[in-house]
Amino acid sequence: MAAESHLKKAMSLRDLVSLGVLSILGSGGFNLLGRAVTQAGPMWPATLAAASAVFMGSSLTYEEAFRTHPSNTSESDIVQTEFGSVASATTAMAILVFNIVSISTILVFCSHILLPKGSWPAQIMLTIVGIGLMAVFSLQGIDVNKEVMNAVSMSLVAILALAGLLGVGGLLTRGIPTVFRVKDGSLVSSFFYFFFILAGFDALIKFTKETKDSEDIPRSFYWSNIISILLLTGAVIGYITWVDLKSLSSFDNPLGELFHVFLGGNTRDIFINVAVAFMGLTTFVVFLATTRYLYGLSELYPRLAFLKSMNAAKVPDTAVYTTFGIASLAALLNHTEMLLRMSDVGLAVQLATVAAAATVSQFKKGHLPLIEGATTVALTAVLGSVFS
Repeated sequence: MAAESHLKKAMSLRDLVSLGVLSILGSGGFNLLGRAVTQAGPMWPATLAAASAVFMGSSLTYEEAFRTHPSNTSESDIVQTEFGSVASATTAMAILVFNIVSISTILVFCSHILLPKGSWPAQIMLTIVGIGLMAVFSLQGIDVNKEVMNAVSMSLVAILALAGLLGVGGLLTRGIPTVFRVKDGSLVSSFFYFFFILAGFDALIKFTKETKDSEDIPRSFYWSNIISILLLTGAVIGYITWVDLKSLSSFDNPLGELFHVFLGGNTRDIFINVAVAFMGLTTFVVFLATTRYLYGLSELYPRLAFLKSMNAAKVPDTAVYTTFGIASLAALLNHTEMLLRMSDVGLAVQLATVAAAATVSQFKKGHLPLIEGATTVALTAVLGSVFS
């Protein structure tokens, strides 16, 4: 392929980590931390630690996928090597389902928040407009995209870091809080809430061909997860230290409740809108990752060669239009639970198959893949629960 059709190498480690943290925590997933904590009660550190361990283990399996197949399609490539073309195609489909459907899921959720009493056509139209705006912005090029996303990511980090500082202050002045467990709460439910909050680092591997230093790809996996875990832990501590959980009728606006303790007024409503803004902007990271994965597939499969097309800003424009079209079709369902179920299946399949392939790869090399194997077992259990 001619050099002029290559993706532009513009991503640094800082850019990748910014996108990673935004992809993990900015999707509004942190709004679930209230449910995650109250499902487990005083055992919440254990469920958070378990979910964190799964993603740190998954970071290792993704690093091994990248080491053997340094490409935008590393995930399905390692599965191809270890399990064959059918498994690879299944993984590729799972990746696309998760990415594209999650775009629609988050934006449908946002449209329901913004138009709670709106008609379905109005909600669908708002969702499709949001997807269209992402498509237009993505066509401006990675240089423009990353600068905006870096700024958004830093804002998110600042808010969560402040929540963490309030938590530390609360521990020092108020002591360790007692956290109650809601009726019918379970450790399993708490784990899954934390699991879905922390999902998202896998998007980074799709930017392999736009990264200046290839070694920054695996580094970004670990740093994105570590920073996100620390920020989430701090936010949880701030929430349980300062907020009277038993007085709440809903646990879906934890940061709003936390900052309302100090700021009062309309803080709760403001943070609902802040969460919507972050959800929309985070979804753009997923949108970009999807277009880069489609571009990578175009280099592997002749039938997808049309996806190699690029505009003057070095953006795979046909992949952008394709992502917009499929995500818009998914948005027509306008049903968050159905869309969430579909994206959950895609996420669990892709993470589990990559982990399994990395386990087999390491075993063939004569290594004892304890972490890889444990990660595979954990993700397989997660996948099984999705179908239960």
